[in-house]
Amino acid sequence: MSEEKKGLPDYIRFPLVLGIICLVSGGVLGYVYSLTKPAIDKSKSRKIENAVKTLVPGYASFTSDESKTGVFFTFKNDKSEVIAYGAQTIGVGSYNSIDPIVVITVMDPKIERILGISVVNCKETAGLGSKIEARPAQTSLTGLISGAPKRVVVQLPSGEKSVYKVVGSDTAGVTVVKDGGVQEYLKGAKVTDEKPMPTFQAQFTGLTPNDLKFTKEGGKVDAISGATVSSRAVLRAVQSGIELIKSKASR
Repeated sequence: MSEEKKGLPDYIRFPLVLGIICLVSGGVLGYVYSLTKPAIDKSKSRKIENAVKTLVPGYASFTSDESKTGVFFTFKNDKSEVIAYGAQTIGVGSYNSIDPIVVITVMDPKIERILGISVVNCKETAGLGSKIEARPAQTSLTGLISGAPKRVVVQLPSGEKSVYKVVGSDTAGVTVVKDGGVQEYLKGAKVTDEKPMPTFQAQFTGLTPNDLKFTKEGGKVDAISGATVSSRAVLRAVQSGIELIKSKASR
């Protein structure tokens, strides 16, 4: 006679082992997350801070007010005058619904025009939706080899910042290439270490709330080819940002 097997039956043992594995795995993941969360939060805060500095370079101070729909910002100059309003909102309908697109929208004090936007979180499909935060290539490989000028952010004597192709600079100014290949020396200007605003995001600057539709729908926003879902998510984030600004700034 064969020896009778002892111990728990399979229908109990297998779920029990699986449960233990899940508990251990969950505990390890939770521990790793607790170790990395401070660094992740710090990285996100730094990205938001850099975006704010780029969008509103002249502010002396700003306050923030968090709500269910997003974060509202008020930017003031050194005279305590409001120079801009901003909002950080989520792009509803992002392709990546688990970690959606987050956008900061900044408007003028009269809330009439967009001063600029910045995508501060994007985990969309690589090569498609991710293009909403992609920066334009400086030059082609051939251009780099031949010494073609790079696109950089230049600060003018007035304090205004613009993107130019720079061919040379010294302590007194910067030589840039303008439309038609014409070179011009901008006295008093200086090259900054800021990166040019992404092309998709750049088109929002100067638009009014009524312009926030795709061009095929009668608006002034061009969607990224093959990434309409992600493009529309950004559009929605900007629209909800403006709604948040209007509701908070009027109080």
